[in-house]
Amino acid sequence: MTDDFEAELQYPLKRWMALQVTHADLDAHIDHLESADRPPADDLMLRRLKKQRLAIKERICHWQALLQPREPA
Repeated sequence: MTDDFEAELQYPLKRWMALQVTHADLDAHIDHLESADRPPADDLMLRRLKKQRLAIKERICHWQALLQPREPA
């Protein structure tokens, strides 16, 4: 592989990895807010966090589709 090709692949891969980390962080935060040992959380805030988590998951799927080859080499 050439250096240009490798550099071109770095951005999508790094972006995909950053989205994975962000999704995991949101997931942990939502689980913590919903845990039984805490007082009831703000429903509006939880809905917004879940909507944000879903949007990130959709972007992860988009980047994953771009990173996977369409046909076997």
